[in-house]
Amino acid sequence: MRKRIRAVFWGIMCVFCLTLSGCVRVSQTMVINEDGSVDTVYTILGQNGVGMDDIKNVFQKAGLTNLRIAQKAAPGWQGYDAGVHDENIEGFLRRLPSLQEFELKDYYVKRRTGWLYDAYAFNLSLPSENREKIKNKANESKAADQSGYEFTLKLPYASESHNADKVTGDGKTLTWDLAAAVTRDKDYPGAHVSFRIWHQLSIATFAAVLVVLAFLAYRAWRRGQTGGKESAKEKNLAFVFGALLVVGLGWGGYTVIQFPVLTEADVIGRTSMVAATGGKTQETKSTKPESEKSEATKATINSSEVTTETIELPKAKLEYPVIHLKNKAAEMAINQDIKAIVDHFVSHSVTGKNYLKKASVFYDVCGNQTDFISIVLTERIANEGAPHSNDKVHGLVYDKRTGERRPLDFFLRLTKEEILSEAETEFYTYRNRNKEPQPFNRSQASFEKIPKDCFLDNQGNLFVLFQKYQMAAGVAGPTCVRFTPARVLALRKQ
Repeated sequence: MRKRIRAVFWGIMCVFCLTLSGCVRVSQTMVINEDGSVDTVYTILGQNGVGMDDIKNVFQKAGLTNLRIAQKAAPGWQGYDAGVHDENIEGFLRRLPSLQEFELKDYYVKRRTGWLYDAYAFNLSLPSENREKIKNKANESKAADQSGYEFTLKLPYASESHNADKVTGDGKTLTWDLAAAVTRDKDYPGAHVSFRIWHQLSIATFAAVLVVLAFLAYRAWRRGQTGGKESAKEKNLAFVFGALLVVGLGWGGYTVIQFPVLTEADVIGRTSMVAATGGKTQETKSTKPESEKSEATKATINSSEVTTETIELPKAKLEYPVIHLKNKAAEMAINQDIKAIVDHFVSHSVTGKNYLKKASVFYDVCGNQTDFISIVLTERIANEGAPHSNDKVHGLVYDKRTGERRPLDFFLRLTKEEILSEAETEFYTYRNRNKEPQPFNRSQASFEKIPKDCFLDNQGNLFVLFQKYQMAAGVAGPTCVRFTPARVLALRKQ
């Protein structure tokens, strides 16, 4: 029960450890609303020695702290519920585990937007080797009937197709017993459903246009029957309006009846990067020296919007990012801000009294999403032959819509106590932020001011960034404290 779980979408991975005991039931209810937002409720119930503290620990490891005692538990079962709200399906997808921990191709959402509706294909499954592990453990415990993982999807409209085990609510509520399906069939394809979210305003507008065309065609036809001088002209108008009405009815009818065929080009969220590269992942754009690269630089981040500019000085090589966006005003603002940081470093640290020292600048693209691009820019100065260098890091999060740099308090206003509390379980060295958290004793903390520097990754995690020795006197190198999307949401609601 104390296995570390890194993502909010942890339900499937829980089956690994929960099936071992044969006395835990996990359920996830995902509600997709008409406005495209997503509400998800997770429930864990236990019995036969599985205590409330064990269940609470699973939620905390998943970053969910807004717990409430489960009210609909069967006799002899007890546990917690936790809820998460996402503004859109992309926000939900960012809660998925990283590619290093989960086969992304086995979990995807495809979407094609249209004027009358958006079409979706939703698929949820486990890699084959993981299904085998679950089946074997269930057979060993002989308690598969006591454990389970139920996934429920509630839609605003009836689905187009699905393979759900149970359907209620006129086809709007679909339920899968994933644990039972996996243990009885190693080739179980997983949960699949296709559905539409209709655009009510567009439908009303379309209907109104058709009514107007019908009225105009009828009026022009009636006037064309009078035999007057304008008769021919009115008949032509009636033909034009009638043709437009027929075309509109034909297009609308075809669009409504024919559900589009969604392809890999329609994959959204983090999975779109896999589709765009033919199933191969892209490495994070980084100009960090090869000896400095870590697992953190291997995340799948689309770096096509970033190129590198280089300033060569006698004892300095400065490599900084240049951003390329369709929004040219935002692009200019971002690049001017980055160049100002580099110019300040050159004028205050590279030239003058520090000119005889080695200097360099490099960067990591830590996250690149629809609205934000997140970069950590590192300035380094070292004496000739010195074994250690003095690094200064800048956590830069830019709004791709406006070009503004967003500081930490734009995303979350934190107190020192909240940072220290989170650091007890979510403290990382910057270079190893994708590995296991480091132990941290709050009594060692030496910082007083809350940093403004932060960065985001593509899973929606927010990292508070500290300079070398800033977090604690004995902690060398840049460090960071991670706040998961669920934790950010919980703190915002306080």
